[in-house]
Amino acid sequence: MDFKSNSKDANARKASSPSSATDNQDLPDLLGLILTSSADRKADATAATDSPIDTSGNFLTRSLDSWFGNSRPVKKAERRVLSRVSANRQRGSSLMEVMISMGLSVVVSMSAVQLLGNTMGHSSKVIQSTQLSHALRASMHVITRDVRRAGYTANAMWCMANTVCVPDLTVDLPLGGSFDMPGAIVIDDNDDCIIFQLDRNHDGTVSADEYGAYRRSVSGNVGILETWTGDSAPDCDAGHASWTPVTERELVDIVAFSLDTNDSFDEVVATDLLGNSTTQRVRRVHVSITGELINDDAVRLHIEDTIDVRNDIVL
Repeated sequence: MDFKSNSKDANARKASSPSSATDNQDLPDLLGLILTSSADRKADATAATDSPIDTSGNFLTRSLDSWFGNSRPVKKAERRVLSRVSANRQRGSSLMEVMISMGLSVVVSMSAVQLLGNTMGHSSKVIQSTQLSHALRASMHVITRDVRRAGYTANAMWCMANTVCVPDLTVDLPLGGSFDMPGAIVIDDNDDCIIFQLDRNHDGTVSADEYGAYRRSVSGNVGILETWTGDSAPDCDAGHASWTPVTERELVDIVAFSLDTNDSFDEVVATDLLGNSTTQRVRRVHVSITGELINDDAVRLHIEDTIDVRNDIVL
């Protein structure tokens, strides 16, 4: 009786727990699923390690999710830490950093502007000095070429060792006829005006309209170099219309213009048995010009030249 009772109780327990057999059958499947999930998680972790860094700031979150699986819940504390890391990576510069950067930029910009200004100012000075030098040297070139021909006449060959050939005199020719000798070089008392004569038309004589002259005059507090273009004897002091400017009064102020013949000399070149000597008169004219720019009197230039008059007089 007892045996039968025990058998019945066992059968009743088996009937009351039908899932026991099912649980025993599902156990291998559950172990396989766990192993498969573990392998998948390791593969995901390896892929996450080999992949480039995510610049969006969610690298840690995705790494955790790939390691623990998408089914793993992320705690609030972890999300708070991850959000702080992402915020620190994405935040901009502070106000102090921006102000320091702006200050450095202003200093660099001001230095560049100052350097540019100095360069442009120096270039402007060089250009102005070049303009002044060109104006003064061009004027000196004109004066030198003209004064160098002073005393020229087409009949100069008749004056070789002829003591009669002195300036401002009429010379008789051996075959008849005569010619007038050019006048001597004259410099006024102020040493700023020169007058000379030459045979400009090569006719062998010097007429009243064959003069040359240069002077410095002042008009409106501006010094000007002028040349004589009239058909009569020049007057250094007259405000004649025949005085024509050589320099531009809008550009250059001629501060000083001086001339002298201190380097001229007479030299005895021969003496005959009777004691008669032949003298050669060498004429040299020293010219100096000082000028400055109208718009900047700090730009000033001084030039000098010595003119050797080619038509030396043999007495």
